[in-house]
Amino acid sequence: MSQASVRQPAVAGPDAMDPGPLVIEYTLEALNHEGYINANVTDQMPTLENIAGDGASLRLWDRERLLATDPEGVEVGESQLGKGEPDYIHPTLQREQWIGIDERDWQAILPSIELASRFLDDPHITPFFHGLDNATELKDPLLKAAYGDLKFHRFDSDNSVMSTDAGFTNALFAMMSMRDQVQLRFADEGRGHASTSWKPGFQVADMSFHQDFLSILRQEAGYNPQRWSRSWAPGTHEPSARFRTRVLLAMTIVHELAHCAWLIKCKGKKDLPEPYLRDRPVNELGWELENFIWTGIIEASGRGVQVSAPYGLHIERFPGRWFGDDPDRYLYIRGAPEDWGVTWATQYPVSMDWCRSLFTKEYWEKVSRYGFIQVRPRRLKGVRLQVTSDPRPGVGDDTMSPKSRALLKYRDDRRIRAMKAGVKADDIDSSDEEDVDAQSIVVRGVWFGVQAFSGASLVANMLRAVFGHNFTDIPNRIPASQGITSAGMLAFFLFWLAHFPLALMRPYQLRTFFNVKTILMIPAVWGLFIFCMANTGASLGTEKLSEASGVSASGKWGWFFMNAVNAGLGNTATLITNQPDIARWSKTRSGAMWSQLITNPIAVTLSASLGILSTAAINNAWGLSLWNQWDLLDAIMDRYWRSDVRFAIFLCAGCWAVSLLGTNVAANMIPFGSDSSMLFPRYITIPRGQFLVTCLGFAIVPWKILASAGVFTTFLAGYGLFMASVVAIMVCEYFLLTRGNLFIAHCYNGGKENPHYYYMKGWNVQAVIAYLCGIALPFPGFVGSLGANVSTTALNMGHIGWLLSFTTSFVLYWAICTVWPTKNQKIIKEMGLRFEEMAERDMMALDGTIIPESAEGMSEDQVAWDETEKKAVAFDSRRVSD
Repeated sequence: MSQASVRQPAVAGPDAMDPGPLVIEYTLEALNHEGYINANVTDQMPTLENIAGDGASLRLWDRERLLATDPEGVEVGESQLGKGEPDYIHPTLQREQWIGIDERDWQAILPSIELASRFLDDPHITPFFHGLDNATELKDPLLKAAYGDLKFHRFDSDNSVMSTDAGFTNALFAMMSMRDQVQLRFADEGRGHASTSWKPGFQVADMSFHQDFLSILRQEAGYNPQRWSRSWAPGTHEPSARFRTRVLLAMTIVHELAHCAWLIKCKGKKDLPEPYLRDRPVNELGWELENFIWTGIIEASGRGVQVSAPYGLHIERFPGRWFGDDPDRYLYIRGAPEDWGVTWATQYPVSMDWCRSLFTKEYWEKVSRYGFIQVRPRRLKGVRLQVTSDPRPGVGDDTMSPKSRALLKYRDDRRIRAMKAGVKADDIDSSDEEDVDAQSIVVRGVWFGVQAFSGASLVANMLRAVFGHNFTDIPNRIPASQGITSAGMLAFFLFWLAHFPLALMRPYQLRTFFNVKTILMIPAVWGLFIFCMANTGASLGTEKLSEASGVSASGKWGWFFMNAVNAGLGNTATLITNQPDIARWSKTRSGAMWSQLITNPIAVTLSASLGILSTAAINNAWGLSLWNQWDLLDAIMDRYWRSDVRFAIFLCAGCWAVSLLGTNVAANMIPFGSDSSMLFPRYITIPRGQFLVTCLGFAIVPWKILASAGVFTTFLAGYGLFMASVVAIMVCEYFLLTRGNLFIAHCYNGGKENPHYYYMKGWNVQAVIAYLCGIALPFPGFVGSLGANVSTTALNMGHIGWLLSFTTSFVLYWAICTVWPTKNQKIIKEMGLRFEEMAERDMMALDGTIIPESAEGMSEDQVAWDETEKKAVAFDSRRVSD
């Protein structure tokens, strides 16, 4: 780009303009005229390699260095943008390309079209489109898997061809040749300011701009066929606001043309990901073109480098209200449209009043460098800045939060979308937790079927109470060896179907269901208990229990007791690892802890005690051996076949069935969905995982698992053995070794450069050793419980398998890490962090973005700054597209 060198005084900026248009013309020439420094880039034009550079010196042009060179005056060059532009509209934007506008509409939007054409024809923009047309292979394997064999420009490709006239001509031709494959129009479709989509039937890229653009410009031209109902914010200077609308429409056109170039290049391909530059999702194609136009650079997002803009401007992507007293520290967050007194569609044209604040002497005296990149602090307490360039929900559909169970699952598995850190789910390394998640998935799938079969038994009670022998006499077409009858299969099918509506709901949407379930269980449990006690005179027959157990002599009570404890721990092992899947929905940090600490011991003790007492009394009085409530309800109907009893049984069984349905959803279906979506985020979402486990309910044949008490007990105890080591490592890591400190942002980084959680090629070797040693000691006893011939000592060790495995893994992991700590543990020790100190700090994404606690788990368009409360808050915002 040729430039003429002139001498201008070094000034901080023009006097404040109040209110007035921002500039006289649309070009950067006007900024020079108003006193802005345009650095002479003739001799040291930054190369594209420099712009992209990994650690490259990005010494572009900063005000301090220029002023230090010559305090009295600085050699500057006038921008050629706006000088000598051709007197024609860019071929892609000419009149015949627009659909549904008349001559007056064309004249209203013509200034924006001219400005967009000037942008597109400027020499320093051409390399951007040249890169799209002369792409290189994608190097990132994850992106390569997403894009297939598609090539895409990364700004580290070879652009030496641009130094030749032929290369420049070819690049211009590529831009202009889009004409035959682009159409433009205005529409009021509620899709934001603009959107671009490929129309396969017409083989064109369709650019749709919001009708409000045209309405505002029509009003400025003195006519409006349709009454314009938009209202400006109080105090808005309307001529300046309309001027900003013209500029915004021009930039939006250019933005969408970048998307058009992408769609034309990719035509015929389905389900295309969003177009990004440099393999970085934060560098969305249209926004980076805007940055390139205004600043001459591509924003080095997440690079941790200092970047100055040679033209002295930078685009703030989502301008909102000023807040705070110090503009050097506190910049902008996106504001709700209601804050400006306008509808969402006019948010940009109206709220861009922030631009005028930049063009003042006072502001530039406080800012020593060009551009917002230099002003925006890397850490801004209490402020949530934009991270992803395109915050539409669709961009984050395949994102997922980390779930490293060896680190996060005990207390602080806070789910924040990876989109906040600009990372797709496929980029997250899950090698540490995949083995545990896969194990949990298997067990939860089994437990889902077991609970479903238990619920089916209660449904069978209800059907018998209603239909009597018409249900029980259903001809059995299933072999007896399968452990289920045709009538039982019918009941299982009905209970299984009841899960599907709940699979569509999120946990917080199930609050009412769980409240109803809790209320229904109280009369069902106590009613059955009271009946058993009253019917039998509370005679429990405790003297027979020791005889039946066979442990009354030879000191076997101790091992029998430990075996019972071990089985109980195995039974609750799944719930221990399930805690974050449910507790993360708590509104407060301690809400999940206190509610469980108070209610869980009471509920578990009461339900177990009342069940034991009820069945013990019935077994003693009626000479039976029953332990399941559905068998007990059947026995009651066998003895008292009356309409009132059957009705009571129907209600009692119904309440129990609802309870088991809730247990299955909370303890198995939701955790299964969470774990499966973590392992396969590209294909499985949480609802899909919930549907999957529901469908697998048949596949695990739960009636086989429950066919005998011995098999069922062995299953419970065995699973506890394998999960105990996992819990031990979690507790030791959290409470002793890392002192409760987690680096959340680094859980999204699956690369080798991750200083905290990459471990040794993705494996926490210390944890693996402790895990294997923990399960090795009780494992022979577990094998013996399955029928193998092992020693009595091995059997006894198996009886205390959960406690033994937990203790062994805990002590061994602590000892290994004391001698051979992980890199994360070393860092925490060097930082001298006290217990849970990181939880008191604002969460920071890898690119330096601060995510305040009130905004965790929210998408970008759900967060606004509450000027009264001085904090980030959620608001119901409509979606704003690019």
